[in-house]
Amino acid sequence: MEGIDEHQPGTSASTARGLRHIDMALLSDPSAGASHDDHRESYSPFRSYSPHSAFQSEPGSPSGDSVSSFPSVSSSFLFSSGPTTPPHPGHSEVEDEGELGDSMSGLVIPSLTLPSPSRRPTPYGQTLGDVRLLLLGPRGTDLAAIASQLVDDNEDVVEVGLWEEDRDESGIIRGKRKEILRVSTHWVEHRDMHGLEHVEPARNVELVQLPPYDVYSEAESIVDRVLPVIHTPFREVASIISQDHPPTGALAHLFSSPGSPLYTALVLVATPSALLPIEKNLIESLGPHIPIILLPTSTPNALHTPSDYPSRRTSASHLSSFRPDSIDALRSGLFRSPSTLATLRSEASSRFLRWREVERAVERVQWSAGTARPRNVLDPSTSQSNEWWDKQTWEAQWEGSLSQEVALHLRRRRRSDAPRRPSPLPSLSASGNTVPAQEDEQSLITPPCASTSFDPLHLPSLVAFSFSLIGALRSRVARSLGLTSAVSAPTGPSSGRERKRTGGRSFGHQFGLGFALVSVFCAGVGIGLFAAARF
Repeated sequence: MEGIDEHQPGTSASTARGLRHIDMALLSDPSAGASHDDHRESYSPFRSYSPHSAFQSEPGSPSGDSVSSFPSVSSSFLFSSGPTTPPHPGHSEVEDEGELGDSMSGLVIPSLTLPSPSRRPTPYGQTLGDVRLLLLGPRGTDLAAIASQLVDDNEDVVEVGLWEEDRDESGIIRGKRKEILRVSTHWVEHRDMHGLEHVEPARNVELVQLPPYDVYSEAESIVDRVLPVIHTPFREVASIISQDHPPTGALAHLFSSPGSPLYTALVLVATPSALLPIEKNLIESLGPHIPIILLPTSTPNALHTPSDYPSRRTSASHLSSFRPDSIDALRSGLFRSPSTLATLRSEASSRFLRWREVERAVERVQWSAGTARPRNVLDPSTSQSNEWWDKQTWEAQWEGSLSQEVALHLRRRRRSDAPRRPSPLPSLSASGNTVPAQEDEQSLITPPCASTSFDPLHLPSLVAFSFSLIGALRSRVARSLGLTSAVSAPTGPSSGRERKRTGGRSFGHQFGLGFALVSVFCAGVGIGLFAAARF
């Protein structure tokens, strides 16, 4: 029994086996568990345990097994977890990489690329408003490069879009716009349905590149291609305004505001000191519809001064007052000069009002032969003028050429949509008064009407007007009394004899009738003056 007690382990062995199972459950790698098992088999504390150990308790002691089990438990724990056995270098690296991969498999770290910071708008860009420019030049001129020089490296521009080709939905080539470049000088904040705010570019600057023209082509074909583009916003605005409303300062101020839909100006690439005949015709034909800015061609060692511009009377009113000498001056005037931009918008507004008056005159001419009478137009003199928009100056500038514009516009409208329009006045549609289509435009141009001032309430004017009616009144009274021989000469073989017989009598009747009429008129004037002084 004593030998059995010496070789029989105490309760510490079961405790060690329990720790072994716990250690095996904690290890996830089977290779590591195998290495720990080999380690326990070679360095097991039960094999090296000696019955004569100093820690052996007495057999009769109730807690001797538990006391003697401490060395085995501690040693087994140290041998299983301590660095006694040198680890395999290859297995440890693979285990570490596997454990790192397992731990990182559920963790996603996205690689975010921050966008470039948005440019902050300048005070000039925030208050610029809408600017719409038309670019026109001869064939061979790089209009896209000119537009790029206006917006690239511009401090007031925060976003530059892409060139967009604008085509007419109906497929009509005439009057289409070639390409459009939209540029933004400030940002617009929007709030969606969920209450989230987002920022979008304003796209308040629009550069329209028109198809280039050939210097040897006819100016009329170029004008017919460009005018529909200019008149597109004109018709859109005119459709929402009453035709009976006269041009007033309020309308001029409205159409010259920063949010006006009208085109601001037409930039024509040409040399002011050496204008070609086709360029002169374009200026004279397009100038009454839109302000024209002459942009000199970029030739080295060529400095253009304001004296190089055309000084003719016809070109002075057609060209804009803003005359830059380079692209830099044009960019500075458009983006950094509020007064220059306001002048261009005012000129565009006055041209729209003039076009509207021409349209009203053409409508009255075309529909005057109908059953319905034309609309009653308010007296323009009753309109109030604004402090910066002088209506008298505007009328004096355009009144002389108004009849010419009406005639040209009437012919252009007849030529464009003759099948759809009813025949105008019979006198105009008569076969003897028709004008061939190939006839020159000057055939319809009439001399400007003289602006004679006639006041019906002015007493000398009233007297002169009354005396001018005496001859017609005398003839009518003579016809009503049957004295036709007094106004018609007799015919026949005895005309000489009858003329001698009735000569003295007709003269007496005419003198007496005239004297009676003058007496009645003087009596009426006297009675009127007496009544005015009396009452």
